[in-house]
Amino acid sequence: MKFHFYVRFSTHVGQSLQISGSLPELGSGNEDAALPLQYLNDQFWFLNLELPDSGENKPGEFSYRYILSEDGQERVSEWGNDRLVETDKLN
Repeated sequence: MKFHFYVRFSTHVGQSLQISGSLPELGSGNEDAALPLQYLNDQFWFLNLELPDSGENKPGEFSYRYILSEDGQERVSEWGNDRLVETDKLN
């Protein structure tokens, strides 16, 4: 099962975005293990993530949030509730 994360967010030199979530592939909620998004253009960042699509490792749902880093030092997590993906409801 492939997931494509795209976020529209304008950054400046020295800033980067990461994604942290409830899955082991997303750091199991540990922001220090968050995955970096890739810069696409002046408006978009993205990450392609492949997850198991069958068996007991298939997630029924997972949550995630974006993190903004400034020169790899100061980090600001997305405010509010985490985003939720219910994989059981996807076709």
